[in-house]
Amino acid sequence: MTHDIYSHATIREAGQCAACRARTLQLIQDQPRRYLLRFRSEEDAFALAVVPGYDFSNAVDNAWAIGCNPGGQVGGTELDDDVIERAAVPVCTLLRNAAAVAAEDALAAAIKDVLEGR
Repeated sequence: MTHDIYSHATIREAGQCAACRARTLQLIQDQPRRYLLRFRSEEDAFALAVVPGYDFSNAVDNAWAIGCNPGGQVGGTELDDDVIERAAVPVCTLLRNAAAVAAEDALAAAIKDVLEGR
């Protein structure tokens, strides 16, 4: 029997498995969009991750599958790759509290620069 994401009881459990996380990261890198996901949970005052997905719901599932979804309330928005690159925010990495606030500030500045044509 092959070990894969479906070998786990939940997608969240699979996201904690190093082998499944690595395999899923390879599979989602080419998905066409990137979403900024913001999380609020009992564990984290604030957390965020930039995650690939075909749509918002798929990005949330991908975040579970790669260990970047701490649970709790989630909201988000699609981002252009240019904005992500300008802000130098890592993709597929869960940022918590102060690091999340710094990343969100960098993204806001990058969005402003793009809108102003800089």
